[in-house]
Amino acid sequence: MRLRHLLPTSLILLLILLYSACPNTPRTTAVLCTNRPEFTAYAESFNTAQDEYRIIISYDDKPRQKINGENSCDFDLVIDSFLNSREYLDRFASLEGLFLEEQLAPDLFYQPLYQQGRYENQQVLLPISFNLPALMFNSR
Repeated sequence: MRLRHLLPTSLILLLILLYSACPNTPRTTAVLCTNRPEFTAYAESFNTAQDEYRIIISYDDKPRQKINGENSCDFDLVIDSFLNSREYLDRFASLEGLFLEEQLAPDLFYQPLYQQGRYENQQVLLPISFNLPALMFNSR
């Protein structure tokens, strides 16, 4: 269970260390654009756990609409639903370095979702959470 709580923070750290969407953005600070309020807590936890890197949260109701906008370099990372559309995939940097340097194993991810994040034979998205439909039965 601890792995589930550490995974979002670890992924954010790896992405900050290795990639930046905009070359003019300092590598010690990353702006995360999201509509998921729980990532504010993850970012705060990450920021207080160490002094070298910082994550700044930019909350937006529809972050994926900013991807193709003229201010798309106002953020380094984006967390939103339905980013695996062909409309957005060509806007993301390759994450292949995460796997080549063995810092992250592809088999840690649910493979059908992981494969949807590929564009032109490069991994550009990582699934970090999803809702799995489930059935529950009353035992009475």
